[in-house]
Amino acid sequence: MKKNLLLLALAASAFTMQSCEKDDDVTTVPAAVAESFSAKYPKATRVSWEYEDGYLIADFYNENNQEAEAWFDHKGVWYLTETDISFTYLPTAVKDAFGASKYAAWKIDDVDMVERANQDLFYVIEVESGKLEYDLYYDADGTLTKEEIDSNKEHEYLP
Repeated sequence: MKKNLLLLALAASAFTMQSCEKDDDVTTVPAAVAESFSAKYPKATRVSWEYEDGYLIADFYNENNQEAEAWFDHKGVWYLTETDISFTYLPTAVKDAFGASKYAAWKIDDVDMVERANQDLFYVIEVESGKLEYDLYYDADGTLTKEEIDSNKEHEYLP
């Protein structure tokens, strides 16, 4: 009997630990969040939701079939959208600035377009050379505003 209780307690604690993960898939979102998302991205497809660090995050494909994620609070307030884009879709000024930078010969790992509420749009080019990885932040006119070691943080673009 004690052995069965111990096994039951271990199973319950394992289930509890699993549900405390940083990312949790969400099957139902608050109506305010769903309405806000639909208003902002009416042509979104393949939408799935997750919960992370107090935000509801919609993973989806936009009208250009680009993968994106949009971050909302529980009241439906939008905070940011990160869209994976190809290097070729960058504004010419950003491509030219990158091509003239000391990172031009580095391997491009990823390119993101980041939109944040009440702030200017910016682009992040993730580059690597050997074991070094950097995130290069450009504004739309091609100005390199920040370069930092890639942190691999999911919510690095939150204000």
